[in-house]
Amino acid sequence: MSFRLKIILGILLIQALMLLVVIWSNFHFLRTSNEIELNKHAFSTVTVTAALIKRPVLISDLVSLHDLMNEILVQSGADYIRIKDSSRVVAEIGNSSSLARRFEEDFLVEDVSDGVFDIAAEIMQEGIVFGVVEMGFSTDPIEKVMIAARRQTVTISVVGIVIGLLVALMLGNYLARQLKILRDASRRIASGDVGYQLSVIGEGELAQTARSFNTMSRRLAVLYSEKQAAFNEAKKKAAELRESKRRVQAVVNNALDGIITIDEEGIVESFNPAAEKMFAYEAKEVIGNNVKMLMPEPYHTEHDDYIRIYRQTGEEKIIGKGREVLGQRKDGTTFNLELDVSEVKIEGSGLFIGIVRDITERKCAERELKEARDAVLESSRNKFEFIANVGHEIRAPLDKVLGMSHILLDSGLDNEQQKNVSKIQDAGKSLLTIINDVLDFSKIESGKMNLEDINFDLQRTIYFVSQMLRKAAARKNLNLVYLLPCDLPMSLQGDPARLRQVLVNLVDNAIKFTSRGEVVIRVAQVDETGDEIKLRFTIQDTGVGLSKVNQQRIFESFMQVGGSLTQRYGGTGLGLAISKKLVEMMGGDIGVDSRKGAGSEFWFTALFSKRTELPGRREANYSELKDVRVLIVDDSEIARETMQNLLETVGMLTLSVVDGSHALEQLCTCAAADEAYDVVIFNRILPGMTGLQLARTINSDERLSGVQMIMLTSTGYRGDSEEVRRVGISGYLTTPVHESQLLECVSAVVQLEKGTDLLITRHNLAAGKTRIQNNILLFEPDMADQKMISGLLQTLDYSVCVASSKVQAIKVVQKKYFEHILINSNISHSDIDNLISSIRASEESNQRTQIIALVPSLSTADDLKNCVGMGFDDTVVKPVDQNVLMEKLSTASDDTHLPAHGNPQISPG
Repeated sequence: MSFRLKIILGILLIQALMLLVVIWSNFHFLRTSNEIELNKHAFSTVTVTAALIKRPVLISDLVSLHDLMNEILVQSGADYIRIKDSSRVVAEIGNSSSLARRFEEDFLVEDVSDGVFDIAAEIMQEGIVFGVVEMGFSTDPIEKVMIAARRQTVTISVVGIVIGLLVALMLGNYLARQLKILRDASRRIASGDVGYQLSVIGEGELAQTARSFNTMSRRLAVLYSEKQAAFNEAKKKAAELRESKRRVQAVVNNALDGIITIDEEGIVESFNPAAEKMFAYEAKEVIGNNVKMLMPEPYHTEHDDYIRIYRQTGEEKIIGKGREVLGQRKDGTTFNLELDVSEVKIEGSGLFIGIVRDITERKCAERELKEARDAVLESSRNKFEFIANVGHEIRAPLDKVLGMSHILLDSGLDNEQQKNVSKIQDAGKSLLTIINDVLDFSKIESGKMNLEDINFDLQRTIYFVSQMLRKAAARKNLNLVYLLPCDLPMSLQGDPARLRQVLVNLVDNAIKFTSRGEVVIRVAQVDETGDEIKLRFTIQDTGVGLSKVNQQRIFESFMQVGGSLTQRYGGTGLGLAISKKLVEMMGGDIGVDSRKGAGSEFWFTALFSKRTELPGRREANYSELKDVRVLIVDDSEIARETMQNLLETVGMLTLSVVDGSHALEQLCTCAAADEAYDVVIFNRILPGMTGLQLARTINSDERLSGVQMIMLTSTGYRGDSEEVRRVGISGYLTTPVHESQLLECVSAVVQLEKGTDLLITRHNLAAGKTRIQNNILLFEPDMADQKMISGLLQTLDYSVCVASSKVQAIKVVQKKYFEHILINSNISHSDIDNLISSIRASEESNQRTQIIALVPSLSTADDLKNCVGMGFDDTVVKPVDQNVLMEKLSTASDDTHLPAHGNPQISPG
């Protein structure tokens, strides 16, 4: 059946169905409406009739009744009318056949079966029924209307079907023609005319379909073009692949290494000629068999299990990793081979590629090299041991040379002689440094360098390093500063001597290569794991800097930064190499960041163990002072009595005199009686002779050579330490002196050997304790001021902790006691209140921290008064003057220690 016929039949079928629906609905509506109308007409007529005939019936006026019934019959179109009373028919008129049949009332017109719609109504007067009116209405008019409607409907339907047929025919022809155009266009495309375009007229659906067809045709043309290009490219790639395969096969066949491929079951799929030569098998003997045939035990047995475990778990043991194994030739002999295994996935299946090479000759060469290396190392060890022995032999006489030169310096030489001896001493010290470096290097290279693991105080170690090198920095007018964060753990376990050695090497280098500016030591925490802590030490200078090349070479053994610099600054090139080795032994790294002419920043990290830091201070034990004989010289009776009472409480034997002449007399008398005094304590200002004069006299008298001297002074001056050393004084304290400080000083000088070039002061007493007590907390957020004030404090022999934030400062004061705390007053009042409250809350009954405010230079008297009102004990104006700061701290020290049990502090007379 053609498409056109389908369209015509379809349209006709649709039209016929629609006509049937319309006809049925119209007929139904027409009948129903007529029936309803008849029903209403009959009901109203019978009701009216009942009302009209009520009077004639009541009075039995039959003439009027008949006239009224005729009139109603004519006007209403009724078929009949019958009037009954309770027992008989009163009157009836109309169709005789209808009157002859038995009356049965119909309720609906549609229920009528005899062609007459029968209906009745009661005749009533004041609720009393007097009779019934029965009427009938013929349904013939309805049927006549329905017949006329059918006739007219059939005529209209025929005309509609004819018109529909014509329209369907025209539409079918039009659509068939358009489809033919599309069909012909599709055939042209199918025959190869890709891209053929239809002519498009109008904007209708068929025009849109034509446009879509044209778009599809153009897209097909593009796809066809791409397909052809891809096909051509694929042909080209296939040719290249064949060529590549040929080349790969040629490479595999001619490779010097054996190449073996196996599947996931361990079955060999390919075996190149190099493998044939290596294992003495032909390829056909191996291909198709398990690769373990090329392995000796235990590899032969373990191989299948390895593949099974790998396939189940994906655990790789040799895939992607080279390793040395044993191979087995056809004759059963084994040989060393290097095996590299990789895996590739091909269509979901694994393919293992093994590359093997015979390393028998290489293994022989390695054995020979190892033997040669062991021989060289043994020779090198012997050389380093020889160097160590020679170094020790040289150091012994060199120590004597340095000792004798020191004696010569104190033997009254003139200026020129002292200058020459000083040069001998400087040269000897430089030589001793070189020998020590060589010895350390030889120990490290021979593997005999071991690190200690002891408890030490980090702050004390940094303090000693800065004190050791402060003179060298001062000679070049350099500012040597160390900055320790206040929350840094100070109680550590490790090798403090080697840490100090690395720091001295780096700081000394920084001073050596810096002509002006500063050298700054910084320590920071890098990491903390369990009981271990990793610290980073940084030494920053403003010196000559290093080039990129020298930065890479500077830590190499015997390497120096350049000939001109070596001649100018000296050095062996071992210090940094030794430092690098020591840092590595301490579990850290070392490096340098520098720019030529812009200074350097050497840094290193090291691992240490943490140890518990006990709160407060350690109680001193002065049992070693029992029976020590002490002579006290002071013109103040109160001072003499106070010191005597204090010293006797720990078991010392004391005597006091008022001046130097009485002191000399007492010292000489007791020495002659073999009851010499161990210590003499005197004031700087005495009647008759000064304390320095008394010290010179004692030092020059051989009878009193065993007496140690401690001098008390109310004011200390810069340069005092050198003068008091020269006259043989071992202890030097500024007054007022706290009882514990005096006892510690006596304990320290008693243990010193006479002639030792060490002066005990309140500062190095503090630094020499297990935990440094005479230290300062500096809360200064500004880094420039932080560095400047730290430098001033360290110049005054104070140990400094720095805090950059309120949280940091509060955290550390809750753990550690500080004698002095300097606070920048520019921070917020709430932060100052919190910090001062935390400081006071952490103090013990016999401790009081001196809190000093650092105030701006433009501060008024009211500002300073406000600082005291906020809880500060004193103020220092910025920029800080060294003498003012020293005076403030000295005053603060007087009040810092509250006397225990009410004992007074010791002041000179």
